[in-house]
This record gives sequence, C-alpha cells and structure tokens, in this order.
Amino acid sequence: MSSRVALDEALELLASGRVVAVPTDTVYGVAVSLGQPGAVEALFSLKLRPASLALPVLVDSIDQIEALGVHFTTRARRLAAAFWPGALTIIVSAPDDLARRLGSATRSVGFRIHC
Repeated sequence: MSSRVALDEALELLASGRVVAVPTDTVYGVAVSLGQPGAVEALFSLKLRPASLALPVLVDSIDQIEALGVHFTTRARRLAAAFWPGALTIIVSAPDDLARRLGSATRSVGFRIHC
C-alpha cells in the first residue's frame, strides 16, 4: 500500500470518528479527530487512560492550534520556531471546554508538531 493511499484512508477513518495509529518522531501513537463527537472519549477508553491524565494534541501548524481557540503566546512561538517539528510538547493555556475534553484539570493543553 502506498503512503498516499494509507494517508487518505487514515483521513477517512478520522473523519468518521474512528481511532487510527500514526507514526510520530518518537513512537507510534493513536489518534482521533477532535471534531468528531465521542472520538476523544473513545481514545481514552481504548487506551484505558484515566480521564484525569490529559491527552496531548498533534497538529500541523500554529494556525491549527489557534483555530481551536487557543492564544499561542510569543514565548510559545519562540519555542515552536526553535524546536518544531520535533519531540517538544508545548503546553499553553486553552479554553476550558477544550482542556476538559482532553483531560486537563488546569485549563492548559499540550501541543506538538512532529517530524
């Protein structure tokens, strides 16, 4: 299977609310679309992850972070410019509803852009 076919299939699965495995710069991870109802809950369930252990969010750009209602600070932008793409998760303040959906008790969410 070519990588383009695999990518197209993964995108279709994500759009339908399914969980997919994705390679990152450090490990294979499992992912869901934040835009699909019940997908985040399914991921917590599949991983047997306590709801109080926040999930990080893998994105492809700072614009994608800001589309989630997150103010990406100047300090965060400097870190991103220096270390992204790469193995750095940048934790920033986030809207309460987003933070709670991802298991955060502190109104913060970790974001990452991988290689």
